[in-house]
Amino acid sequence: MSKTQRSSRRITNSVPLCLSASVLNKRGLTLIEVMIVVAILAVISSTLFSVFQSSLFSQRKGTNKAIIYSEARAALDMMSREIEKAGDPVLVEKAVF
Repeated sequence: MSKTQRSSRRITNSVPLCLSASVLNKRGLTLIEVMIVVAILAVISSTLFSVFQSSLFSQRKGTNKAIIYSEARAALDMMSREIEKAGDPVLVEKAVF
């Protein structure tokens, strides 16, 4: 077995199968590759930001509706108590003071 065969065997044995020989021979990334990665990350982060922003808007809208319903319920409870305190108008007319 020659020296080149041994060295290539060592490289293929120690490197995962997903890496090709051309990737192993590179020493770094080109500017185009970096720009593509940055563009992909920008698209992903802007998508995540818009999802986060819309969920925050929905949460605030739901909280505001809950507050409105709570205040309406309190007002209706107060009106119900006032009506109960007022009594039956027929009985009030017949009552002798």
